[in-house]
Amino acid sequence: MGSWSDWDKSGNVSLTTDTYVSAPSSLKIKSTGYAFLKSNVVNDDLSEGQVIFWIKVHSVGADETSFVTFVFRHQGDLSNESDEFKVQFRDEGGLQRIIVKTGSGNVLKEITYTFGSDWQKFRVTWWVSEGHLIIRVEHYTGGQWVKKIEVATGNSLSDGGRVGFRGYNNKSKSVYIDDFSLYVA
Repeated sequence: MGSWSDWDKSGNVSLTTDTYVSAPSSLKIKSTGYAFLKSNVVNDDLSEGQVIFWIKVHSVGADETSFVTFVFRHQGDLSNESDEFKVQFRDEGGLQRIIVKTGSGNVLKEITYTFGSDWQKFRVTWWVSEGHLIIRVEHYTGGQWVKKIEVATGNSLSDGGRVGFRGYNNKSKSVYIDDFSLYVA
């Protein structure tokens, strides 16, 4: 995930040795918070790219909601979610879904998909083709990448932007991210 100093953070965000895929630690977001790669760490033109990461998200109660959101093409102030694209891995009382949204909350595609409560590996790729932004979400399972969502949108926002994660749990529990790799087109 790079150096801890490479990330802009807000909320209850920390490194933890409680659980991880690769030693010595993982990124932990308790209750609510975010971590975005600093703009000087990667090329500002992230109009196309790919990330691979591991997440651990789960809810235990019927009234509990947890999610990890991968954010890309984020523009402006990090506390403003309206100018970005996001892929959300969401668990609401055991109902697990993957949702692709615009920053304003418009759902581009949503599927019910059980990804469990253990560490899971995902890949998100985004690129422009014939004037449309294409977003693909894949899950690594059974030794191979399996496509779960692919959606095209004409609303490509502006080029470039930052990448990062937002996390949330309404019962003050934690979500985790590890082994983040970014590939820029």
